[in-house]
Amino acid sequence: MQIIRRVHNLLTPGGLFAFSAHNRDWKYAGGHPVSKPLRPRNIVDALHPMSWVNYLSRRKLRREEADYAILNDEAHRWQGVFYYITPDAQARQLESGGLEFLEALAEDGRTLRPGESTEANGTIHYVCRKR
Repeated sequence: MQIIRRVHNLLTPGGLFAFSAHNRDWKYAGGHPVSKPLRPRNIVDALHPMSWVNYLSRRKLRREEADYAILNDEAHRWQGVFYYITPDAQARQLESGGLEFLEALAEDGRTLRPGESTEANGTIHYVCRKR
């Protein structure tokens, strides 16, 4: 919310802001090194010792709240810890921060319809504007 408020303060009225966020509804969100499909690259990463060292050491940072989650994920052999949010919760946050939610886009660039499943998208792209 701090970032949304800062963006709001930086934008002129009608100014647009576009960004991406990790999708909490992604089917692999919160998974572990062997939770993704068994493809050669995934197998190599899953069996690498640092994947497990990083995954296990960062599990203690995991946090699940009503509107968001902090999860470690596969980035850099599970070193990454990221903020995950659903499209509906992100739209609510934008609106409460004074930004008009305009559009959510899937990874392939399609506009997401309200209520559409987003489990195949690791990230969602958002467009909003200052009122």
